[in-house]
Parts: sequence; structure tokens; C-alpha cells
Amino acid sequence: MSKETIYVYNKDEYQNYIKSREEDRIPVLSLAKFGIGLEKTDVDFECDIDLTSTVTALTNKNFQTMKYNVEQLLYQITENHENVRFLVESKYEQVALQELSLFFRYREFINMNESKDLDKVEEEQPLSESINKVIDLNKTRLKSLFKTIEKDLVGHHKFKDILKREISMFKFFNTKINDLPIMSVFLLGPSGVGKTEIARILHGFLDGNNPLAKINFANYKSESSLASLIGSPPGYVNSEAESDLVQKISKSNAGVLLVDEFEKADPAAHNFFLQLLEEGKFDDAMGRVHDLNGYIIIFTSNLDKQNYKEKIPPELRSRFNVVNRFNALYFEEKKEFATNILESYIRKSGKRMTNSDREEILAKIDFKGEDNLRNIQKNIRVAFYLCLKDKGKI
Repeated sequence: MSKETIYVYNKDEYQNYIKSREEDRIPVLSLAKFGIGLEKTDVDFECDIDLTSTVTALTNKNFQTMKYNVEQLLYQITENHENVRFLVESKYEQVALQELSLFFRYREFINMNESKDLDKVEEEQPLSESINKVIDLNKTRLKSLFKTIEKDLVGHHKFKDILKREISMFKFFNTKINDLPIMSVFLLGPSGVGKTEIARILHGFLDGNNPLAKINFANYKSESSLASLIGSPPGYVNSEAESDLVQKISKSNAGVLLVDEFEKADPAAHNFFLQLLEEGKFDDAMGRVHDLNGYIIIFTSNLDKQNYKEKIPPELRSRFNVVNRFNALYFEEKKEFATNILESYIRKSGKRMTNSDREEILAKIDFKGEDNLRNIQKNIRVAFYLCLKDKGKI
């Protein structure tokens, strides 16, 4: 095979290509992975080396200093290994020919139609055939959802009015005009004031049996956070495994995604959500397209309004349908929240409690000094348990 030729593949056919090469016992490796466990005398070792991630890095000015190391490694490979074929995704073929012109003068396209009758990868990968979405609710069910929002989301009355209006608009524009593939809500405010609760309410209404699809960017702080989220690029270890995002969405039958602590996301994640909110689809690292048309995505952040404008780029801010700040609940609203939690504990436990018992439990909660609803719920939990224990009911 010519060392001056780089072979170009389409990303939507990449999986078929890998399967085809595996049947021929020819591995497809990244440049970084090549050479691990191999001896220099293994000149007959046959493999493909995918240069896509390398070429992508070379387009970044911060990585131009690595070009010398890449060229040095390519010289070693071409000198010591005869049966090596270099690959690149079609999107980066011109960059490869420019940046690595000392090695590659020609390109050849890989045609999977000439492969071993492998099934063609579908352009879009449906996450589930039974996803329940707000856009599919009839008028009766939509009214029922709005009543559930009114009842279960304590306080935030102005926001609830805005949310119901936006959901109705979303359903209309998505289904009637084929516009607005995703409805996005960005909620600002301190921790524990109910920002994530709306996602739980929507999810619970649409799918009461499976977990809420949730991405918390506190768990994706490194520079490789996007790779963890949508999968590793072709040629990397575990690149064929389902990404975190696909796994989480696949476990839920509700068209709702919660993206928590978004202020901790890096710019690569910002760019990812630009595509998702605009097109309603996202490409994982293996080139598979996942369609989230009709989803509601709830973003939460502890930022205030000023920091929101500083941290979130304007092109992404313009994609959000609703931006709202959640403030701490008033005294009576916090008491209502605590009462709802207590009643749910009583109902689920099957224990009987008098009004006096209820008042005794609520009297132990500092509604004036505590604004964090999670702490209020934790204190209700403790007081409820101790009340049952003191009365010999457990």
C-alpha cells in the first residue's frame, strides 16, 4: 500500500468499516495507541491508523508545537512497518493533506458499498420507540400536566405561568410548523430553591417508572469532559461504547433531560449544546446521530444574572427559550413544601398520624432561617422518623 496515500472515510460508515477490518483481523488504532505491545521487528504487523483526532488537534493553535512529534512518529512508523494504512474522516481530509503534506500527496475514498455485504449504519439512531413527550399530549393530558405543575411546584408563580405558555407554544411550533425541535429552559439561582424540581415534575408526569435522564457537569470538569459525555473519538479506547448521555437518555421513557450545574461546563460542551438546541440532534463520537426532537432540556446553574452573561456565550444564550431566576421561597411557601413532603412520607409509610403529630413535626423546622429546600426535606425526614420511633410505631 502506498505510504503517500491517506484513506478517507465517511463517519456514518465508520462502524461498518471497523467490523469489516475486524473480520480480516486487522485492527483500527489511533496514532497514540499504535505501537503499544508491538516489537520493532513486527514489520509485517498489519493495521489501520486513524489520524482524525491527531489532525483535529493540529488545527488548534495551542497544539502546533506537537506537529514535530507527530511527524517524528509518522517517520518511525513508515520506516519500520510496511503494512500500515492511514485513515482520516472526510471532514478533515484537506487539513490532513495540508498539515502532513510531507507524508501524504494523494487521497483515496473508502467505499463501504464494496464491503462484505455489511448492513449500512442508519443515519439516525432512535433512542427509544416509546418516548413520552409533551408535544404528543392531547388537550386533556396537557391540562392535566399544567395542573400537576401548579400543584407540585411550590411557589415560583410567575415562572409557572411562563412555563405553561412556553410548553403550549413549543407543542404548536414543533408539531404544526416543524420548527423549534427542542424546548430549553435555563434556571438561575442559589442551591436548594427548587430549580431541578421542575424537571422531576415533568419527568414524573411522562414516565413514572424509570430514572430521570440527568447530566451533572460537576462530574465533567476535565478537558476531556465532552469525550465522557458523547464518547471517545474514533480510534480511542472504548470508542465503540455508548456515551454517558446516550446511556442516561436510553434508560428514561420521558422526553426530558436535566443538565445540572451548567456553569461548570467547558467551552466544548457549550458548542455541543449549540448544535443540539439548534438541530434537535447530536452526533456521538462514532458519528451516530441521535434525534431528540420534542425533548425539553432543563439547564440549572448557581450563577446570578450578571455572571450568567459573563460565563455563558451570547450565541448559546440566544438558544434558550426561557431564562428565569429562582429565588428562595417565602415563609408560607416553605411551610407548604414541608407539608407536602411530610404527607408523602405518611402516605408511603402507611403509618397513621394525628394533626397534633403533624404540627409537632413541622414545629421542629426552622422555616425562617433555612432557605435550602433540600435541608428542609432532610430535617422533615429526621423529625418524621423520630416521631414514629417515640410513639412506638417503628
